[in-house]
Amino acid sequence: MVAETASGAMFDVYIGTYTGGESRGIYRFIWDAEKGTAGDVSLAAECVNPSFLAIHPTGEALYAVLETGDWQGIENSGGLAAFRRQKEGDLDAIHVLPTYGGAPCHLEIHPQGNYVFFANYSGGSIGVYSLTSDWALSRLTGFVQHSGSGINRQRQEAPHGHSIHLSPDGKFLLSADLGTDMIRVHSFDGATGLIGEHHPSHAPLTPGAGPRHFAFRSGGRMAFVINELSSELTSMKYYPARGELEVIDQVSTLPSDYSGGNSTAEVVVHPNGRFVYGSNRGHDSIAVFHTGDEGKLKRIQVQKTGGRTPRNFAVDPSGNFLLAANQNSGNIHCFAIDANDGTLSPHGQPILVPSPVCIRFAPKI
Repeated sequence: MVAETASGAMFDVYIGTYTGGESRGIYRFIWDAEKGTAGDVSLAAECVNPSFLAIHPTGEALYAVLETGDWQGIENSGGLAAFRRQKEGDLDAIHVLPTYGGAPCHLEIHPQGNYVFFANYSGGSIGVYSLTSDWALSRLTGFVQHSGSGINRQRQEAPHGHSIHLSPDGKFLLSADLGTDMIRVHSFDGATGLIGEHHPSHAPLTPGAGPRHFAFRSGGRMAFVINELSSELTSMKYYPARGELEVIDQVSTLPSDYSGGNSTAEVVVHPNGRFVYGSNRGHDSIAVFHTGDEGKLKRIQVQKTGGRTPRNFAVDPSGNFLLAANQNSGNIHCFAIDANDGTLSPHGQPILVPSPVCIRFAPKI
């Protein structure tokens, strides 16, 4: 059963890509949330490796990390790009500034629209730029270089910042560090944009897990971490007054009879807070979990995505559909979400986009 949604709910969908092959940058199509159908795909903006995107809270701007290691000749630095959205959905470049760390791979916009936070994978660092009233990047107000390593000598030889999120109350920055098996916690000053030290400085995860992305459940008292190296989903209780995380449960994202190679990628909490989804690259699937108020996890389905390497996926604003970006097969597959149990079933035809690695919905303007 699919839940009811408002008639005529139309969105622009923006697709971040890797541009080493056929892709030329950020693509877009119109999404009909009532029917679960996509319009024609077009190029919204040309840029290099816009691997992760974020929409400004006003809906009038889009930001992208440019996942490179030598942006404009700056050694070990990627780029952070700002775009102004046009009524027809195209993107006008405002400008690009350096991230001062290689391979920026994740970003988030402050809910008030005055800061953008970013994580550098190979740089092992996090930072924040302030934003002007017309959506341009302004000053680098905070930057932290992390240190350390993990037990996996091939993947954890150094810190690798893989995602960054502001806590629901705006007081803390939490970043998943694949290289050191930590969710690092820093204080954040919303008045100055400064990143500060916090104690405890991190929440430890299982050695060798490789935390990649995480997501808060609405209400902000629970968070879920997808572990790239161990192919597991971890649920954590969040204590906002102390900025602390406590591990509650950890469950494999893979079927018990699967023995091939795999790494996980994205985690998304359904708007109703009861279903959590995580993607498998190798098994090429989306794992579906039920979770209760206390954060215990039960895997109920592992649905194949119809393509190879689902690096990213997103639940549409109606909560009725999930779109999975299959990076290595150049397509996005849509799945209907059962409103009762959160399970997925294939819906419609594949959407062809070269090397899709990020999906973001934006309201029409």
